[in-house]
Amino acid sequence: GEAIIRPSSKSVSHLTVTWKVADGIYQHIDIKEEGKQHQFSLGKTLLIGTEEFEDLDEILARHIQPMAALARDVLSHKYYLDGKRAEDRDAIEGYLFDEKKRNPQRIPYTLTPSQDYPGKFVISYLPRNKARHEYMTVTPEGFRFRQQLFQSLETVLSWFKVHYREPPPG
Repeated sequence: GEAIIRPSSKSVSHLTVTWKVADGIYQHIDIKEEGKQHQFSLGKTLLIGTEEFEDLDEILARHIQPMAALARDVLSHKYYLDGKRAEDRDAIEGYLFDEKKRNPQRIPYTLTPSQDYPGKFVISYLPRNKARHEYMTVTPEGFRFRQQLFQSLETVLSWFKVHYREPPPG
């Protein structure tokens, strides 16, 4: 959950905040500066997308820290596969099939961070004999999953357990 803020390579009116999602996975977020007095000053208004911030501390408090807390919830969850990435599909599916053999009535699932899409985690699950993998995105407001926003990991997983049979939107 640590973060570093630095000048962006985009231009002098941009900063980049980089935060640690999981071991070896970092998300880079663009900050646009508006109302700069000169090249070396901080802009009066800072923007991430359309969201306005007054200073860097506010960005850390309202944007980065909430996402880092949600990511920590995933990393400490009992079905988080430590050391695996969402892109390790063969290993994840092997684990799911082993779990299904152990308990055929259960629908095993895992949570893994995406290396290719930092800030996203994947719920991998095995309802019958074909594994499925779906992304969920960490936002400052909660987890975005199947075009819905959930305040916590427990609420997204509770919803998922009821609705996993439904096809993902899109």
